[in-house]
Amino acid sequence: MKLFEQTQTISHPWDVVTQANWVKYPNDISTHVISVDILSREVTSDGVLRTERLLCCEQSAPALLRRLVALPAEAWFREVSLLDPATRTHTATTVNLTMRNIMLVKETCVYREMREMRASLGEAAAAAAAARDKGLLATLRERGLFSFGSSSSSSSSSSTPSSTSSSSFTEFVQTAEFHAQIGVSSIKRLLEEAAANRFQANAQKGIRALESVIAKLLNEASETADG
Repeated sequence: MKLFEQTQTISHPWDVVTQANWVKYPNDISTHVISVDILSREVTSDGVLRTERLLCCEQSAPALLRRLVALPAEAWFREVSLLDPATRTHTATTVNLTMRNIMLVKETCVYREMREMRASLGEAAAAAAAARDKGLLATLRERGLFSFGSSSSSSSSSSTPSSTSSSSFTEFVQTAEFHAQIGVSSIKRLLEEAAANRFQANAQKGIRALESVIAKLLNEASETADG
């Protein structure tokens, strides 16, 4: 088994990052993603939004694997995400549906609000960031976004943090496991290493794509507020 891990700080509120994730595709950076379909969506008994999606991507298996076996032109993935407005955490777990007899891949992405980062900004900077976030998030909410778990929702509990008081930083933790299913141990290690390297390159593109979608959302919200 080969493991990939990375942790990054995204300099945007958790609400904005979460919304950007829902509308991340299509974008000009992650062009390998062909389609994203929502299979189911429900609010669980404990107030968590559970969403199941089906993703179709262009085949991007490592060259080593393509030399060994004939691969389909497209790869399919199943994603199950849990969005908890009480803990301000969004966790998405994705597994491959294509070529599971060759390679099993499990990716987990966690987006968590970082309130301690706001404290480190200092009073003046924190106040300025809070004012910016409040205005932009209010504008986005007026457009019908962030209704789930927001302080304006009648279903929200008093313990749920208000979106307008959220931190300006989000912690992003991404892990991926690669389990080769064919070949002797040495071949499995080579396949897992190649798959992890390819995944790492796509992961960096994914971060840039998310940031581009966030910038687009905030720009649209700012223009709407100014207009």
